[in-house]
Amino acid sequence: MRSTSLFSAMFIGFSVVLSGCAGAPSAHSPAGDSASAAPIIEIPRIYRALPLPSQSWPLRGGQRWIYQYSRSLRRPRAGAPDTVSNQASGMDTLRVENYLEDGHTTQVFLRDPGARTGEDAAMTWVYTMRDSSVTVPGSAGQSVEILRFPLTEGARFGHDPYEPVQGDLSTWVVAGLEVASTPSGRYRAWRLNYDTPAFVLSRWFVPGLGIVAEERHPHKGGYDYRAELVTR
Repeated sequence: MRSTSLFSAMFIGFSVVLSGCAGAPSAHSPAGDSASAAPIIEIPRIYRALPLPSQSWPLRGGQRWIYQYSRSLRRPRAGAPDTVSNQASGMDTLRVENYLEDGHTTQVFLRDPGARTGEDAAMTWVYTMRDSSVTVPGSAGQSVEILRFPLTEGARFGHDPYEPVQGDLSTWVVAGLEVASTPSGRYRAWRLNYDTPAFVLSRWFVPGLGIVAEERHPHKGGYDYRAELVTR
């Protein structure tokens, strides 16, 4: 998958909503332990029985997710630690631009400014939900699966058709349930990992809410960032 946007790498194009490897965050909390005393917000049981799209995100016109992010550019050096520059931080807002339903198929158009990931321009991602899958448009008209419900530990889906099959490389893997601490609260969330030759991406996804945290770490240089949900 070519794009690294919060709603693209897991979705080359629906997310709302993150590979065990070097640089990956703690299994306890992508935001650290500063909010460890706060109560954990459990996944509502009702969402486990609801069909798509209700199990994915609370979709409606004007729905938005505000994230706090930090980002830097990492450059590798032979025989020495990477150099880090272009550090940036701020707020980024993802919002639903349009929502279409046609029989058993739902399409959601999500506007992503891309500030978190250092994208050159804002983009609109198109997510298609049908039956138990969420897909996004890939290259050459292909659809790429980015979620498959129900989520279960060890599940694998969405292999990039343009990458060779090498174990779990370029495939979404459900690592399991973890506690993710964010400015909006502490959540029981599914951790989703996506490892590629260039970077590793982790997302913490809560059914009925979306992505509450995300981290990306390059293997050999590139943008390194973390985003955490501020409002819900």
